[in-house]
Amino acid sequence: MSNIALLTHAPNDLMVLQSALAQTPESFPEVTGINLQALESDAQMAELLEHQLASANIIVLRVLGRLGSVPGFADLVRHAKNQGLHLIAISGTGEPDPELAAASTVSSDVLHQVQAYFQAGGSINMAQLLRYLSDHFLLTGFGFEPAVDLPEHGIYHPDLSQDSGINDWLALRTQDQASVGIVFYRAHWMSGNTRFIDALIEQLEKHGLNVLPVFTSSLRAGHNDNALPTALRYFSGEQGTHIDVLINTTAFAMGEITPGGATPAGWSVSVLEQLNVPVLQAITSGMMQHQWEQSARGLNPLDAAMNVVLPEFDGRIITVPLSFKAKTAGLSNELIEYEPVQDRVVRIAQIAARFAQLKHLNNADKRIAFVFTNSNSKASQIGNAVGLDAPASLMRILQAMQAAGYSIGDLPDSGTELIHDLIDRCAYDNTYLTTEQLANAVGRVSAAQYQVWFDDLPVEMQDKMTAQWEPRRAKLISIMIILCWQDWNSATALSHCSRRAATAWTPTLFITNPTCRPPTITMHCIAGSATNGRPMRLSMSASTALWNGCRAKAWACRRIVFPMRC
Repeated sequence: MSNIALLTHAPNDLMVLQSALAQTPESFPEVTGINLQALESDAQMAELLEHQLASANIIVLRVLGRLGSVPGFADLVRHAKNQGLHLIAISGTGEPDPELAAASTVSSDVLHQVQAYFQAGGSINMAQLLRYLSDHFLLTGFGFEPAVDLPEHGIYHPDLSQDSGINDWLALRTQDQASVGIVFYRAHWMSGNTRFIDALIEQLEKHGLNVLPVFTSSLRAGHNDNALPTALRYFSGEQGTHIDVLINTTAFAMGEITPGGATPAGWSVSVLEQLNVPVLQAITSGMMQHQWEQSARGLNPLDAAMNVVLPEFDGRIITVPLSFKAKTAGLSNELIEYEPVQDRVVRIAQIAARFAQLKHLNNADKRIAFVFTNSNSKASQIGNAVGLDAPASLMRILQAMQAAGYSIGDLPDSGTELIHDLIDRCAYDNTYLTTEQLANAVGRVSAAQYQVWFDDLPVEMQDKMTAQWEPRRAKLISIMIILCWQDWNSATALSHCSRRAATAWTPTLFITNPTCRPPTITMHCIAGSATNGRPMRLSMSASTALWNGCRAKAWACRRIVFPMRC
């Protein structure tokens, strides 16, 4: 049973209340919080009055909208007057409301004081409001402070006081360690919804990094011409930038987006260039974790737009989900907080640590990889982007990197030549795949290594892959194929291939069009195969020297190793 009760339409009020209770003395009266959005009928209000509110002496009602939006409001007022309770009804918008004042059983001065605490916001003011109500109506002697305005931006760190400035953090940091900045919304700081930030700070510090977390009401606030916005000024000083990497958890883009047209690099890009550090986007999802895990697409469209697509306009580097919404134990079943996902927190910390390390390497010592799209595994679609010339764009990037001192080597003359050079080093397109391309491949993964990686995946993911591709199609098998010039359908080739393949099925090879040029091979997987006897057509080429050797002999045989799925 509770002595003080807060009934509110704003779930965030309950988060603030939970944080405020941690700041009250152990002997403080019982306090409960109730989400008015969960009330759907007068009967539910009657049940509250009979149970949770039965012993409440002080009831604070914070309403968004008209009184009619609160089911059983008349019963609540009647109960308060009959029992001689202190009912404080105020507007959630902060404006005076004569109708709410008339329903209250306290003086206008009390209504004004309570409204001032809510308007100032934050758990600090909520804790002082609870003390004020307790001392004023329950005649306790805890003492209280008047409402104080809270900063729009500031530093939050578990090892620093709430009013700490940048000099306090500079004195706290370890000089010979790299530093990482974090940006998160002021609303989380005010409500005490900081578990996801605390978890990230802890992991970054475990990786030997200084951490400078900053809360802000908006990343746009304080921007003037090319000046840094207020929140970002904490990361830069007279001696230069304080951090090596910035992790951002706020959504949307800093700059303006041009709907239906090209969006130029605006002020946000130039501002971030002043910091000259990588900006990582850590995703704070609005989904529940179980929804994300069960979804085939992962993040829902809203999350993808707010935390992936739009932040990319600022040039932020997208990472992984840092947290999901979760119900919090302690006050009410409807209370929601941001729950960190531990393995993703570790992942983000690892990425930040590596970027911080790169910051202190010479460009010539850095290794950079570029990945082209290849959605349908056709050579003609590598790097495909509607309305864009991806190879030409990459050429410009490589030229800029070369000028900046990166070890690039000799560049091709054009983007077209770049793509052809790339394909010559192996592609997925079996129509053009040759043994020479396989030989020039820059990397290889053995079937054994693939199996190790596959076995390391969660069992649920393994099952999904197996169900999608079937067991044998989920494994890469290297088969020794014998190419013969005259006796091209010989038993030797078939038996050799059968011995090299898995014993659960028997491949039969038919090499058609046996001319002195790359042949076409049709393979049938016979017993128990994943393709149920349907032919798999594979186009192969061999080196010129190999086929020249065919002409020199009446009967010639060559072996090559061909990786394939079956």
